Amino acid sequence: MARGTLWGMYGACLVFAGCGGRVELSAVNGGAPGRATNGDGSAGRGLDAQGGAVSAAGGPTLGGSGAGSGSSAGGAGGAGGAAVSNERCEPGSLVCDGAQVMRCTPAGKGYVLEQACDAQQACDSGACIYMSCTPSELRCKDNALVRCSATGLAESLVEQCKLYEELCDAPTATCKPLLCSPGRAYCQTNDRFQCSEDGTARTLLQHCGDSDQYCVDNTSDAYSSCVPRTCQPGAALCVGAVATVCKPGGSISITEGRNCDYPQQRCVQGQCVP
Repeated sequence: MARGTLWGMYGACLVFAGCGGRVELSAVNGGAPGRATNGDGSAGRGLDAQGGAVSAAGGPTLGGSGAGSGSSAGGAGGAGGAAVSNERCEPGSLVCDGAQVMRCTPAGKGYVLEQACDAQQACDSGACIYMSCTPSELRCKDNALVRCSATGLAESLVEQCKLYEELCDAPTATCKPLLCSPGRAYCQTNDRFQCSEDGTARTLLQHCGDSDQYCVDNTSDAYSSCVPRTCQPGAALCVGAVATVCKPGGSISITEGRNCDYPQQRCVQGQCVP
């Protein structure tokens, strides 16, 4: 009568005896091929289709064919590394797993490591691509506030700073109000100021009132200067037929005055009279 024995998951011996001979099939951690012998120790036949076989998991099971074959490779691994899942996939297709490129096994069941991306790269659509920005960083770009994506491959607009009113400040990554026209020297309250290059700060250049002068803006070249006063600030005066008032800095503005010729009057001490 035939008999059989099986020991262990990773170290096993399967023995079938009968008709004057025996067949032994051993597997150690998915290891050595099995062997077949007759009762006298000479080579015998392996198991037929009804006999023993070896599972893909690395241990012996019943039901395969073989002339004393051992165990097959454990899982669907390949040259790239061990399989990470048993999900069905398109053989040879590439996907991303974090910062790693994974390839579907030839059997179409599970993925193996194809490539690990460098520190300056991110995995996108099954390929390692160099980052264009620092992941999740908030920064200024073209007077706008932008944020880098988590992968470092794209930037999105967070806030557009207002034209002529705000400037994107790089150190704080915020839209700051413009204090003045960037780089321009200008007049304010009879003082000369120099605006910073980013327009968020200014420096006092000269107080024109200290020298009995007034500040004049020259918009053509972004320059200002202190010039002698032409009148007493606040005094009413005439400039031809125009009645006007001396400006606080000591200058005269005809455009801000009144033309006494209409209606047919004359200017006297800064007043239009019949």
